[in-house]
Amino acid sequence: MSNDRNHFEEYREQTRVKHEILEKYLRAYLHVLKRWNNNLLFIDGFAGPGAYQNNGSSQPGSPIRALSLISSDAELAKRVTTVFIEKDKQLHEDLQAEVQSFYRDNPNIREPICLNNEFREGMEIMLQPFEKKSRSLAPTFLFVDPCGVNGVYFDTLARLMNFGSCEIFLFFNIDGIRRILGLGEARGDTLAQFFGSDREAEDLLKAIENKSSTEKEDLIIARYYDIVKRDIGANYITGFRIEKENRRTVSHYLIHITRHELGFRIMKSIMWGVGKTEAGRGGLALMQKSLTDGHVLFDPEWDAFKQSILKELTAPRKADYFYHDLTSRSDNLFCEPAYREALLELEQVGSIIVLDSKGKPTTASTRRRYNGKPTLSDKHTITIRSQGK
Repeated sequence: MSNDRNHFEEYREQTRVKHEILEKYLRAYLHVLKRWNNNLLFIDGFAGPGAYQNNGSSQPGSPIRALSLISSDAELAKRVTTVFIEKDKQLHEDLQAEVQSFYRDNPNIREPICLNNEFREGMEIMLQPFEKKSRSLAPTFLFVDPCGVNGVYFDTLARLMNFGSCEIFLFFNIDGIRRILGLGEARGDTLAQFFGSDREAEDLLKAIENKSSTEKEDLIIARYYDIVKRDIGANYITGFRIEKENRRTVSHYLIHITRHELGFRIMKSIMWGVGKTEAGRGGLALMQKSLTDGHVLFDPEWDAFKQSILKELTAPRKADYFYHDLTSRSDNLFCEPAYREALLELEQVGSIIVLDSKGKPTTASTRRRYNGKPTLSDKHTITIRSQGK
């Protein structure tokens, strides 16, 4: 049995989290774009068999989760086309059986398309007709979730993003890339495919020479982000780190690529809400081993974050400045829920004052509560508490 097939024999926590992020964001993406588009497209580039086995029970994979989301909304059901690409013949047969069974039970959706191709070949089938006739492609969300690194061609991703309103959610196997980098002459052309060219692969090899493991990881991710920004023109990139289950090191990233500020803001908030960190709050990470042994791998630098908020208060600011203006900046990986939480903590310790629409001070206890927690709306004004007050 291939490694790809082995992957679907166990439904792990990191897979559940990946699916939760995918489902929540795909729902938001489709509902926003359906307002202006009669046709939308979801492509799963490494679709697998459609289901995972988990201690004798079956868990739906990304194809069935996407179809379930689409079928549950009448507007999406009639607007969204789904394409599932799987290269392995046996996995493709299993996938087709799962998908066709779902379609028989949910005939309100458009009939799904299942392709038994390599990812690159499947995307060629989808994109070539539109490119040849210079036709526009429907807004497309592409999920790229390989079991390893092989088969993910950067030029294919760039080709899709040449069309407007397209976004990518990518499994970035940092562990696999590190292993390939250490293979010497046996590396093959996988890195060149993944990073876009032989030159990019060689430049990366030179950059990481004599660097520590942490420095190597940072350089690999930073280099990929730079290439995406330069060659795709997508400045809004969000990375969610997944820690290994048995070691305090990063296994992989889930990377979201978009040209749209709204998508960037939404994805950050979703990832933050799903993240698990030892600090007890959300974040752009899933800590696994560190949560069991008390070692902090991912430090969110929460105190530094709160200090950065105070530095912004050279004059009174509407809360919306933090919730919208700052979170819209492509280099800012904090989201609205993070700012809301930090502002409430700063208010609690007396560092800031929250003013109502009439300029009168309020307290968390006097403002409306939601789910038992104090609120801080975007209309409130935030001012720093002066010394001695």
